[in-house]
Amino acid sequence: MSRILIIGNTPLPFEDNIAIQPAAGFRTWQFLKPLLEAEHEVKVVGIYDKEHYGKIQNSKFKIQNYGIKGEKVEKKSSRLKKELQQIHDQFQPDCVIGVNTLPSFYACQLKTDRPIWADLNGWIMAEAASQAEVAQTNSYLPHYWHLEKTILKRADQFSVVSEHQKWSLYGELASLGKLNQKTAAFEFVHHIQNAQDYTLKTGGNKKNVTSIRGTSSSAPLIKGRLEKELLSSLPREDGRIEFSSPLAKGGLRGICAPDDFVVLFCGGYNTWVDTNTLLQGLTLCIKKNPKVKFVSTGGTIPGLDENTFKKFNLQATSYKLPTSFIFLGWIDYQLIPQLYRAADLGINIDKPNIETWTGARNRLNEMMKYGLPVLTSLGSEISYDIFNHQLGLTFSQKNPRDFADKILWAAEHPTELKQFAHKALLYAKKYYSPEYTTKALQNWVKNPTHAPDFGQKISLEKIGWQSGLKLALKSLKQRGLKGTWQKIKKNWRRI
Repeated sequence: MSRILIIGNTPLPFEDNIAIQPAAGFRTWQFLKPLLEAEHEVKVVGIYDKEHYGKIQNSKFKIQNYGIKGEKVEKKSSRLKKELQQIHDQFQPDCVIGVNTLPSFYACQLKTDRPIWADLNGWIMAEAASQAEVAQTNSYLPHYWHLEKTILKRADQFSVVSEHQKWSLYGELASLGKLNQKTAAFEFVHHIQNAQDYTLKTGGNKKNVTSIRGTSSSAPLIKGRLEKELLSSLPREDGRIEFSSPLAKGGLRGICAPDDFVVLFCGGYNTWVDTNTLLQGLTLCIKKNPKVKFVSTGGTIPGLDENTFKKFNLQATSYKLPTSFIFLGWIDYQLIPQLYRAADLGINIDKPNIETWTGARNRLNEMMKYGLPVLTSLGSEISYDIFNHQLGLTFSQKNPRDFADKILWAAEHPTELKQFAHKALLYAKKYYSPEYTTKALQNWVKNPTHAPDFGQKISLEKIGWQSGLKLALKSLKQRGLKGTWQKIKKNWRRI
């Protein structure tokens, strides 16, 4: 068994006192669980944002079923790097694993000679480009490239969320001289799709549920009743959901009529969410079927994208049928499973850009886990899994008519929707599980080793200059000055 230091993100999905559950926490647990199951000696450190917890957080946490304790470090702490180094030095691991880009960045800054596995959960340069497009500035790019380059230069193994990101990463490695005579046949990059733990009871301790924290223009109309009715639908001890009367199908029925068709969007409105197609498609749809209701949780993403949602929210709430658009804001994480079970259709809608083509969509993984039928634009890797294996509905990007038609079809075919959801659940349990997706990582930690070029620094520019100088000296020796000059003129004419 190996001694493994994992630096990831918290909250982990089973913690108490979760206000917002970031996808990075799911990813950390996806990597951590199989290693605990294999009985490796694991030390886990979670980097966290204060706003992701409901109150001031203890620096320790316990993973009950495995009898281990983890430590937390606040992302903005001035002691972050120092604390990580101290934890590393005290633990003396056989290897280090960074899960998600920022933890991988800090893992690669440790003073250590241990092999490092760096997980790049999404291609950060594609995310930076999307952010730059929305903000109309390239000022973000140097910061993100610094993170990426630091990781690429130091880590021995990498994991990514899609095949497209895998080959993008090989291109970046080549640009830094990491593809060379020692690594020509070395497998640097491994494809690890996002996963959900189907054995895990999520949502934390139900006693910690306090309130709906939505702040949208619609929230005052629904906040009190929604909170009361959702809280009456808490999970039982075995994790199952039972909805109390008068909730025929779940908490959302307190704000939607029993025969409304509820279309649910969950999570942040990032820079690649196609809100134009979303609004146009919903408008077309609701005009034909007023029973369609759009319900949204989440909203702006502080520090990353604070414009996409605000613009969409303003447009939607000024629409002539504002009651068709219901914005709940960021709500307590424990209520999310109830929302999934209460809705009729979960949606994902992306712009056609590089982030979409190389990225993952954790909201789709979550919806499939809870048996919510899904409708997604084609573009991301998981969207093509859904299309190819008939796990849900798909539509063409930037096509409001196709989007609307699929919702209208779904509203008229509840039996077929249930069949999609059941098939998706079975598929996801098998292929989107922590155990299945992380096989490459599990094999590596049994005998963690460095990449073949560990410790070797290569400058492609310097190599080119040195090679040119060697050729020139060789030519001078063989041909003399005159012969070399004639050779240069001959080659110049060819150019």
